[in-house]
Amino acid sequence: MFRIQPLTAALRSAHTHSFKSRRTGKICGNCVLPRQSWRYDVALGKNFHKKIGQKIGFDMGFESKLILASLGQRQRKLDNKKMKQLSEIFAIKFEEVVSANEKIGNLHVRFGQIKVNSSFTELTIAWICNGKNDEEIQKVLDEEKFVLRKVLAESIGSNCPEIRFVPDRTELLLEEMNELFRKAKTDLA
Repeated sequence: MFRIQPLTAALRSAHTHSFKSRRTGKICGNCVLPRQSWRYDVALGKNFHKKIGQKIGFDMGFESKLILASLGQRQRKLDNKKMKQLSEIFAIKFEEVVSANEKIGNLHVRFGQIKVNSSFTELTIAWICNGKNDEEIQKVLDEEKFVLRKVLAESIGSNCPEIRFVPDRTELLLEEMNELFRKAKTDLA
């Protein structure tokens, strides 16, 4: 009768051999040492769960944790893929943080695109102008950006770059253009 071993037991048995070279007697440089075998087990476990998650089709959340963990390292430039991934992570978390803030919630502000710059020093958040109380909205957002940054950093568990709010006037321009076209259409008719 066959005995089925758990995955971690099978992996542990795979690296229980001697770590010394037969020829020289020195310790090999590319093998897992006993004092670091727990790291090897954790890495293989994460990889296993990630592969199963990708196969089945559900997100395990490891990618975002790895991206956020890599931010603690000194990096001068982020590539486009990492900038996009970080922007998506910050967009999700920013939505949660803003929904809990009463001052911003009372203003009924809609937010557009959220971008992280390549040096991870600035988080640019576009808010959509409505033309009515834009100065008041900008003032409140500038007052609350430090609180939002702190809460964002706590919710992500990593450092958060400086937040800069930028008004997005594309909808106002589209409304003006549509109004001009309507006037031109009525003048021609």
